[in-house]
Amino acid sequence: MRKLSLRWRLTLAMTLLSACACLTMAVVSNHYAQVQMTDLADFSIEAADIMQNGELEIEIDPGLEDALNSRVHAQLRSLNRWIYLSSLLVICATAAGTYVLAGRILSPLRRFILQMDQVQAQNLSEPLQIPVSQDEIAQLTHTFNRMQQRLKASFDSQKQFASNAAHELRTPLAVLQTGLELLLKEPNAPREELLRKITDAHAQTERLSHLVSELLEMTRLDTIERKELIPLHAMLEELCCDLYCTAEEHQVSLRLTGGDAVVSANDTLLYRAFSNLIENAIKYNRPGGSVTVDIAPAEQSVSVTVTDTGVGIPPESAVLVFEPFYRVDPSHSRPGSGLGLALTKKILTLHNGTVEISKSTPAGTTVTVTLRAPASFPQKSRILLSNRGQTHG
Repeated sequence: MRKLSLRWRLTLAMTLLSACACLTMAVVSNHYAQVQMTDLADFSIEAADIMQNGELEIEIDPGLEDALNSRVHAQLRSLNRWIYLSSLLVICATAAGTYVLAGRILSPLRRFILQMDQVQAQNLSEPLQIPVSQDEIAQLTHTFNRMQQRLKASFDSQKQFASNAAHELRTPLAVLQTGLELLLKEPNAPREELLRKITDAHAQTERLSHLVSELLEMTRLDTIERKELIPLHAMLEELCCDLYCTAEEHQVSLRLTGGDAVVSANDTLLYRAFSNLIENAIKYNRPGGSVTVDIAPAEQSVSVTVTDTGVGIPPESAVLVFEPFYRVDPSHSRPGSGLGLALTKKILTLHNGTVEISKSTPAGTTVTVTLRAPASFPQKSRILLSNRGQTHG
């Protein structure tokens, strides 16, 4: 059975309410009229008796009482017919009026439904027309337009992400395919040539494996618990120790300074986010340069700054570096998949944190991470590692 439309449901509801009101008024009116007419008839008969037994000599017909009662009941029946007929007319008028008014009131909603039916992924940029009524339907249309804008931004981001991922995957696959084809064409090539081609193929497979692992990691972040209480100083101290060899290899000193704070997060994810930032600061630095990690606790939050002495980031790239697959060097001559900083931003966003390039000049870059901190600890200052392998308290 087909469900009734909202227009018909409003009409039936108003009709039912009107019928209940009219029937109640009819019953009350009928009872009140019956009581009043009966009292009037009784009063008339009593008055006739008084006049007949008094000093006035008035001759009263003995059938007057029966005639009067009959007349009263006839008037009551007539009054009842008029009451119920009027109630029926009011109910019908209410039903018809409600049906017409509901149609006019709901007409913007019908137009809204028709417009929504025409929305496709290709025309998300076209907003729906907002009614001039400024009522709930206008608010609903305005809310739908905002949701449509968010959907368009999400679709565009996914489309760009898929395009970039395909581009990143295509390059190593093309290199692998070319190398394998050369191996098939020259099966008797010198051993050194074969080893070189196999080494190149191995490097490309490692690049593909790393890229796929990071893509999978980005899709699984939302399902990971983030409720551990993590002392930032201890975690960053461990991270700096783990990156000691990398810093030594690039001839860069690494320092951890500032205070301490506890944050509610996932230890593995937060470690990965800071690891990406600090490792980038080391790899894209100058020989003999430095990287300083500073913890600045506040009352309700904590800021961690990673400052390097590298070549800096152009102003137009300060925001784009956190987008997937974006590279400051478009030639892709530097290592990496272009997902590290994007992964860092997503991890910090999941932890209600922020990350931004707060300063960047040809003399170096400062990246600031802000997290909510439920507790703070006394200030500490510690130079952890240098490119000479020294640790200072």
